[in-house]
Amino acid sequence: MPDNVLEIKGITKKFGGLTALSKLDLEVEQGSIHAIIGPNGSGKTTFFNVITGLYVPDEGSVIFCGKDVTGTVPYKMARLGMGRTFQTIFLFKQMTVLENVLIGLQSESEYKLINNMIMTPKRQLYEKELHEKAYELLAFVGLYDQRNDIACNLPYGKQRLLEVARAMGINPKIILLDEPAAGMNPQETSELIERVKNIRNKYNMTVLIIEHDMKLVMQLADTITCLDHGSVIACGNPKIVTKDSKVVEAYLGIVGEKDTIEYNKVD
Repeated sequence: MPDNVLEIKGITKKFGGLTALSKLDLEVEQGSIHAIIGPNGSGKTTFFNVITGLYVPDEGSVIFCGKDVTGTVPYKMARLGMGRTFQTIFLFKQMTVLENVLIGLQSESEYKLINNMIMTPKRQLYEKELHEKAYELLAFVGLYDQRNDIACNLPYGKQRLLEVARAMGINPKIILLDEPAAGMNPQETSELIERVKNIRNKYNMTVLIIEHDMKLVMQLADTITCLDHGSVIACGNPKIVTKDSKVVEAYLGIVGEKDTIEYNKVD
């Protein structure tokens, strides 16, 4: 396994006359928590969509675990070990909380149609193992007691946690979290910080996170990359990046001697 689980080389993505990403380079170290920040419209979610295969870049390459996966379709990216959540929540809303996680767990199933029609002892054991893993993941995100609830009936913040559990169900090498704290109250955000740390520490997953809550980012990230107008304007240690004049200007529109990003007010 290479030191960098993900390498982005010269990625450009255009939509008509709009350049959303411009010759973007980025490396994500294996076992790290790497945060992507930037003002609205800076290309953060487009970046995630290119990595996961929803968009094919116009230029450049995506290297995942040492393999060029540029343009690989999303379901194949999931099987290679890349999980993600979405800025706009994407759940199977009329299914139960448990069923949503089971879908993620079954992504690697090699059962054929006939195997799904006949409940053999082997299949029963497999289903039992899936349920036990689903219960573990739901307990991890604090949703075990709601496992039989319909997903759309969960509060907004808990729906985001359900997305995290489902993404973890594919046992990814890297998990991409797109604004996971959106819609959460301060207590939920504090709990999320510990859960994201444990995604890395307990489950040995690399985390790439887009987040506007700078207080959360500063408590989590080993490395921060800041985007503006589809380009990297700063990358490195969180304390240094958040004081970088180009980063401050991108967020605040002005730069002065005492300008700095207020960690709890960037949105």
